[in-house]
Amino acid sequence: LGNRLKALHIHDNPGSVDAHRPIGEGTIQFTDIFNTLKATGLCYNLILEYNIGTPISTLKKDAEMLANIF
Repeated sequence: LGNRLKALHIHDNPGSVDAHRPIGEGTIQFTDIFNTLKATGLCYNLILEYNIGTPISTLKKDAEMLANIF
């Protein structure tokens, strides 16, 4: 996708359904994905796309984690 990728909707899942779970609560290997994105040197809009009812504290924690990575 090169420099055409501008935004990512971030959520985890178990691999069998699109579960919109918080990062780390599924099977996606985010470390590899984040390292690859960071290595491009480009800027991305990262949108946490979690299920309704996800605690605000989880959203804040994961947003801070992403801010520290990027």
